[in-house]
Amino acid sequence: MAIALRDLYVRYRDYDPDNPPLLHQKDQTLAPDYPGYAKFAKLSQQEQKWGLLDDVKAIFDRRGWERCLLDHGAELQGHRVVWRKDASDAQKQRVKSRLRLQSAMGSADA
Repeated sequence: MAIALRDLYVRYRDYDPDNPPLLHQKDQTLAPDYPGYAKFAKLSQQEQKWGLLDDVKAIFDRRGWERCLLDHGAELQGHRVVWRKDASDAQKQRVKSRLRLQSAMGSADA
């Protein structure tokens, strides 16, 4: 159920139990003093840096998220993004280039 606060319009939606919607960037929904906050925040930062959060519509549900991880050669281990064992050199190069660019842009801002 979703309720629009402007007009209180109520929408209902059934979700496929095999492909549920996902909540990304959980740290944004938590207070900083929440016991797991630091782990969630670090995971969100990694996901952002890897480009995993660039297309929020595509990663709305489990299948979309799994496809995104596969496309980036990534997988989650606990609260960390790591390379899949079968990640291609092209996938690794694309993500590493993005990380270098972000690092260079961060240095330029300093």
